[in-house]
Amino acid sequence: MIIYGKDCILRAFDLKDVKSFYAIAHEDDVKSFVPYAYPENMHEAFENVYTYSCGDMKNDFYLVIEREGEIVGAIISVRTNEDSLDTSAFISRNYRGMGIMTDAMNTFVKWIKENTNYKKLVMTIDLKNVASNHQIKKIGGTFMMETDSYNVYNVFVR
Repeated sequence: MIIYGKDCILRAFDLKDVKSFYAIAHEDDVKSFVPYAYPENMHEAFENVYTYSCGDMKNDFYLVIEREGEIVGAIISVRTNEDSLDTSAFISRNYRGMGIMTDAMNTFVKWIKENTNYKKLVMTIDLKNVASNHQIKKIGGTFMMETDSYNVYNVFVR
């Protein structure tokens, strides 16, 4: 499955993505801000990508963000109950500040709205992640609560 955005495409993971996924995940802040997607080594990267490649696009959505044939990031969205998806995303530092993540997330939200019955994406963002706390507002995130370390937002699709 391929979902076309304005400046990127979203597509399912494939085993050929292991090296690119590993490289992006090993950039400075993915380990800090999206730790469950961080592989310690290539074997773990293979296991992650294998799991992601098995997403069913009903209960779990594991999508590569690709621009001009290059993997630049990922969206990971997993059903937590009948109407919500726990969602995380990351993008390579070389592609930050270009609007690609906003395009990717808006494209994903639109696809979810048009093709599923989910009501919201729930995004938990580290307080220190200034860029993501700013970016969530660009896609219509509604602030729900703050904990000691995180802000929780809902992006309503219904």
